[in-house]
Amino acid sequence: MAVEIIVMFPIQHKEYKSGIDNLLVLLIGGIPIALPTLLSVTMAIGSHRLSQQDKLKLS
Repeated sequence: MAVEIIVMFPIQHKEYKSGIDNLLVLLIGGIPIALPTLLSVTMAIGSHRLSQQDKLKLS
């Protein structure tokens, strides 16, 4: 996103409104892609911590 800001505004002389719209699309579009990974990592860390406290037995 930083590259887009650097390229779009000073180099291509684009308007800030179109650039902000593009950045919002990238941010909102990235949420569904990153969400499964975030949930998997969070669950793995939580189960690891529970197993260290002997509150969860892994078979």
